[in-house]
Amino acid sequence: METRRLELLAELSRLGSMRAVADVLRTTTSTVSQQLAALSRETGTALTEPDGRG
Repeated sequence: METRRLELLAELSRLGSMRAVADVLRTTTSTVSQQLAALSRETGTALTEPDGRG
């Protein structure tokens, strides 16, 4: 398991959106989403709950 993925999850919890995480960590929203999906697969657990675009 990559610790970078755990960092993304922690930032998502703190900031509340994948876009905010991407902005803070200077990456793309797609990268954040893909990395969190990989972490979810690795752990076998749903890590996020879709909230839609607000």
